[in-house]
Amino acid sequence: MSFANKRKFHRLMLAEPLYGTLKIVGLNEKKLDSKLAHMFILDLGAGGVRIHSVHSFPVTPDLLLEFGFTLFHTDHRYLGTITRKSSHSDKVFEYGIAFSLDETERQRLLQSIHLLSIRLRQGAELSSCSFCNDEQYASFYGVSLSESISADRPGRISR
Repeated sequence: MSFANKRKFHRLMLAEPLYGTLKIVGLNEKKLDSKLAHMFILDLGAGGVRIHSVHSFPVTPDLLLEFGFTLFHTDHRYLGTITRKSSHSDKVFEYGIAFSLDETERQRLLQSIHLLSIRLRQGAELSSCSFCNDEQYASFYGVSLSESISADRPGRISR
Protein backbone atom coordinates (compact mmCIF):
# COMPACT_ATOMS: atom_id res chain seq x y z
CA MET A 1 0.00 0.00 0.00
CA SER A 2 1.51 3.36 -0.94
CA PHE A 3 0.65 6.74 0.47
CA ALA A 4 0.72 9.87 -1.65
CA ASN A 5 2.65 12.81 -0.23
CA LYS A 6 0.05 15.55 0.24
CA ARG A 7 2.59 18.19 1.23
CA LYS A 8 2.87 21.36 -0.81
CA PHE A 9 6.36 22.14 0.51
CA HIS A 10 9.55 20.12 0.89
CA ARG A 11 10.41 19.03 4.43
CA LEU A 12 13.98 19.15 5.74
CA MET A 13 14.63 15.93 7.68
CA LEU A 14 16.81 16.63 10.73
CA ALA A 15 19.38 14.08 11.90
CA GLU A 16 19.26 15.77 15.31
CA PRO A 17 15.99 17.36 16.45
CA LEU A 18 15.43 21.03 17.09
CA TYR A 19 14.29 21.82 20.61
CA GLY A 20 11.24 24.05 20.77
CA THR A 21 8.12 24.99 22.65
CA LEU A 22 4.43 24.78 22.00
CA LYS A 23 1.39 26.16 23.74
CA ILE A 24 -2.35 26.16 23.26
CA VAL A 25 -3.56 29.57 22.11
CA GLY A 26 -7.11 28.71 21.07
CA LEU A 27 -9.83 26.09 21.33
CA ASN A 28 -13.22 26.23 19.65
CA GLU A 29 -12.58 29.84 18.57
CA LYS A 30 -11.88 30.94 22.16
CA LYS A 31 -8.51 32.42 23.10
CA LEU A 32 -6.41 30.49 25.59
CA ASP A 33 -2.91 30.97 26.95
CA SER A 34 -1.54 27.69 28.28
CA LYS A 35 1.85 27.06 29.80
CA LEU A 36 4.72 26.30 27.45
CA ALA A 37 5.41 22.64 26.71
CA HIS A 38 8.63 21.26 25.25
CA MET A 39 8.81 19.53 21.88
CA PHE A 40 11.35 18.16 19.46
CA ILE A 41 11.11 19.02 15.77
CA LEU A 42 12.04 16.05 13.59
CA ASP A 43 11.46 17.66 10.21
CA LEU A 44 10.64 21.17 9.13
CA GLY A 45 9.00 22.72 6.09
CA ALA A 46 7.26 25.91 5.04
CA GLY A 47 3.92 24.13 5.43
CA GLY A 48 4.48 22.56 8.83
CA VAL A 49 6.53 20.30 11.07
CA ARG A 50 6.67 16.79 12.46
CA ILE A 51 7.20 16.87 16.21
CA HIS A 52 7.46 14.71 19.30
CA SER A 53 5.78 15.76 22.54
CA VAL A 54 5.03 14.08 25.86
CA HIS A 55 1.60 15.74 25.88
CA SER A 56 -1.44 14.10 24.34
CA PHE A 57 -3.52 16.47 22.21
CA PRO A 58 -6.63 15.68 20.17
CA VAL A 59 -6.51 15.83 16.38
CA THR A 60 -9.00 18.60 15.65
CA PRO A 61 -8.92 21.80 13.60
CA ASP A 62 -10.49 23.55 16.62
CA LEU A 63 -7.23 23.34 18.61
CA LEU A 64 -4.84 26.18 17.70
CA LEU A 65 -1.24 25.84 18.86
CA GLU A 66 1.75 28.16 18.76
CA PHE A 67 5.14 26.61 17.96
CA GLY A 68 8.44 28.29 18.79
CA PHE A 69 12.05 27.50 17.91
CA THR A 70 15.27 29.33 17.05
CA LEU A 71 17.14 29.35 13.74
CA PHE A 72 20.27 31.48 13.32
CA HIS A 73 19.63 33.57 16.44
CA THR A 74 16.10 34.39 15.22
CA ASP A 75 13.06 33.27 17.18
CA HIS A 76 10.38 31.73 14.99
CA ARG A 77 6.79 31.52 16.25
CA TYR A 78 4.04 30.07 14.09
CA LEU A 79 0.44 29.09 14.59
CA GLY A 80 -0.68 25.65 13.48
CA THR A 81 -3.08 22.77 13.90
CA ILE A 82 -2.56 19.05 14.36
CA THR A 83 -3.22 17.02 11.22
CA ARG A 84 -2.20 13.60 12.50
CA LYS A 85 -1.12 11.85 15.69
CA SER A 86 0.59 8.56 16.52
CA SER A 87 2.37 7.03 19.50
CA HIS A 88 6.14 7.04 19.31
CA SER A 89 6.45 5.23 22.65
CA ASP A 90 4.50 4.82 25.89
CA LYS A 91 5.31 8.42 26.87
CA VAL A 92 5.98 10.24 23.59
CA PHE A 93 3.50 11.21 20.86
CA GLU A 94 4.31 12.13 17.28
CA TYR A 95 2.31 14.84 15.54
CA GLY A 96 2.04 16.22 12.05
CA ILE A 97 1.42 19.96 12.18
CA ALA A 98 0.11 22.27 9.45
CA PHE A 99 1.16 25.89 9.85
CA SER A 100 -1.16 28.83 9.20
CA LEU A 101 1.22 31.31 7.59
CA ASP A 102 0.84 34.40 5.47
CA GLU A 103 3.14 34.72 2.47
CA THR A 104 5.66 36.95 4.30
CA GLU A 105 6.01 34.44 7.16
CA ARG A 106 6.27 31.56 4.71
CA GLN A 107 9.07 33.25 2.73
CA ARG A 108 10.98 34.07 5.92
CA LEU A 109 10.71 30.46 7.06
CA LEU A 110 11.68 29.12 3.63
CA GLN A 111 14.83 31.25 3.63
CA SER A 112 15.81 29.97 7.07
CA ILE A 113 15.15 26.34 6.08
CA HIS A 114 17.19 26.73 2.92
CA LEU A 115 20.12 28.22 4.86
CA LEU A 116 19.82 25.47 7.48
CA SER A 117 19.90 22.81 4.77
CA ILE A 118 23.07 24.30 3.27
CA ARG A 119 24.79 24.63 6.64
CA LEU A 120 23.90 21.07 7.64
CA ARG A 121 25.33 19.70 4.38
CA GLN A 122 28.52 21.70 5.01
CA GLY A 123 28.80 20.29 8.54
CA ALA A 124 28.91 23.81 9.96
CA GLU A 125 28.79 24.65 13.68
CA LEU A 126 25.14 25.55 14.34
CA SER A 127 25.07 26.87 17.90
CA SER A 128 22.79 29.66 16.62
CA CYS A 129 19.93 27.15 16.21
CA SER A 130 17.95 25.49 18.99
CA PHE A 131 19.14 21.93 18.40
CA CYS A 132 18.59 19.76 21.45
CA ASN A 133 21.49 18.87 23.68
CA ASP A 134 22.23 15.47 25.22
CA GLU A 135 20.62 16.38 28.55
CA GLN A 136 17.34 17.52 26.94
CA TYR A 137 17.26 14.46 24.71
CA ALA A 138 17.97 12.04 27.57
CA SER A 139 15.30 13.54 29.84
CA PHE A 140 12.76 13.41 27.01
CA TYR A 141 13.46 9.94 25.56
CA GLY A 142 15.36 8.24 28.39
CA VAL A 143 18.43 7.61 26.22
CA SER A 144 21.30 9.90 25.24
CA LEU A 145 21.35 11.60 21.86
CA SER A 146 24.72 10.10 20.94
CA GLU A 147 23.50 6.57 21.78
CA SER A 148 20.32 7.08 19.79
CA ILE A 149 22.09 8.45 16.74
CA SER A 150 24.75 5.74 16.84
CA ALA A 151 22.10 3.04 16.95
CA ASP A 152 19.54 4.58 14.60
CA ARG A 153 21.45 6.88 12.31
CA PRO A 154 25.14 6.27 11.80
CA GLY A 155 27.08 9.21 10.44
CA ARG A 156 25.98 11.84 12.94
CA ILE A 157 26.35 15.40 11.73
CA SER A 158 28.94 17.09 13.91
CA ARG A 159 28.13 20.53 15.20
